[in-house]
Amino acid sequence: MARASRPLVLVALLGLSVLSCAPPARVWQARLEAIDAILAAPQAGALGASPARAFRRALAKAKTPVQWLSLLRRARLSELAGDEGRYASVARQALAKAGPDREVALAAADALLLAGEPLAVLELFKTRLSLEEKPRLWARAYFDALKAGILPPGLESPANLGRLGDILGEGRFYVDAAALCLSERDVLGARAWLSRASAASVPVPPELLWDAGLYGILAQPVQGKPSPSWQRLSADSAWLLGRRDQAIAAWRGAVTVDPLGSYRTWASLAAATGEGLGPPIAGTSFDAKGNLGLGLEEKAVLRRSPGGFQGYYQTMLDRFPKAEGARILYAGALARENRLSEAASILEASPVPVDPRVALDRLRVGSAVWMGRRLPVEALKAADAHPRDPAIIDASLAVLLQGGDYEGFLMLLDRAGEAGVQPLRKDLFAAFACLLRGDRAGAEEAFRLALQTAPGPEAAFALGALALARVDFAEAKASYDRALSLARGPQEKCLVLKAQGRLADRLGDLAGARNLYLGASQADPSDAEAWRLAHR
Repeated sequence: MARASRPLVLVALLGLSVLSCAPPARVWQARLEAIDAILAAPQAGALGASPARAFRRALAKAKTPVQWLSLLRRARLSELAGDEGRYASVARQALAKAGPDREVALAAADALLLAGEPLAVLELFKTRLSLEEKPRLWARAYFDALKAGILPPGLESPANLGRLGDILGEGRFYVDAAALCLSERDVLGARAWLSRASAASVPVPPELLWDAGLYGILAQPVQGKPSPSWQRLSADSAWLLGRRDQAIAAWRGAVTVDPLGSYRTWASLAAATGEGLGPPIAGTSFDAKGNLGLGLEEKAVLRRSPGGFQGYYQTMLDRFPKAEGARILYAGALARENRLSEAASILEASPVPVDPRVALDRLRVGSAVWMGRRLPVEALKAADAHPRDPAIIDASLAVLLQGGDYEGFLMLLDRAGEAGVQPLRKDLFAAFACLLRGDRAGAEEAFRLALQTAPGPEAAFALGALALARVDFAEAKASYDRALSLARGPQEKCLVLKAQGRLADRLGDLAGARNLYLGASQADPSDAEAWRLAHR
């Protein structure tokens, strides 16, 4: 029996060897057919048998891009028939083993998007896919990531958000790009994206337009009924653009529909209409919290009196009795009318506010009220209370610099740099720091950079002074001319005109110098030095 079975064993072994030597194409085809047989026999909407083993055997043999593509097609069908996760699983293996084939990458991208893995698709655009060739696939992956609350690492750029808007025809992404620019303090970039959003008739939050400095767009009439927030910012914009009547009308519209919206609107109305505070009223005082101490009868008399300080300021104080910021703005109005002791009593009752915007208002009002060493001390207090607020750090540095507290200025600038906080005029302050540390060459270079980034005449004025120290009269004159064109108010104009007068004096142009001094005195009649120089 054993001898008789021996030929059968040889035949069996021969059959195995024939199978093992079967052409690869036939083996591959057989494995695909095994998958197809399972896919062709679903029962009650589900697969009749598990395809896992059939796919595993086929995956072990797949080598060429064509073979991987055929497996990806079958994996998609298998998943549609209820084989959950098969499509993405095959796609990951294809990406790992098929090499940098573009068609395989595209098919795998489809699988990964369906599996909710947009970041994996975006990774393909770094190595295997071209955004220019497949913009809509890139846009879909990016959009899916954003919908999932993910900002793709390495792709957090306004340019990509704007490109997304271009591809999808969705102008709202221009608004997102602008917001991202503003978060990076790129105001020019934000303006460009918001201008595109407005041109595409996409609604833009007024706060973004304001932060980007697009006052012209904000001041334009809008159809329908604008929100009180839009009216307030539209009014502020019109005022900055010199459209006084339009600003007053918009502010009045805002307080009509939303009288408790913002105390700043009432203060703006008071300042814009030129409503004076009137003389101090007998019996008025401020309590420990800076509240106006008037009895009901006195308040009633003030409201009836056309010449009192009732009007918009009193309305502001009445409607916002607990608003620290309202009292500080009122103190600013008192300071402008040289009622410094009354303004000081309000500031004394107000330590550094928690709200950074109110703290900034307090520091600005204090600049006109506090004398001697008090102002630099308060500036450092504000910076200590709000160490990460760029606007407060900026204002505090300016106060220290103007007050001659150079040690405090350098200390605060270094501290802000160590904390990673950049003041709004960082290039300007960096230039002054170079100057204070004796690096004139570095200061000049930094001031030239600040000319492009910092508003106001300070950088140009400093360059003029440095050129004058080098006896370069032509450059000094050009820099002072630039500073005069950038001057924002009477005091700045007076300062620059006096410098120009001294330069003319030094050049021997006595008549020209006198005219410049006269111009300085006319710009700021309160400047005693300008008057003395003009009438010497």
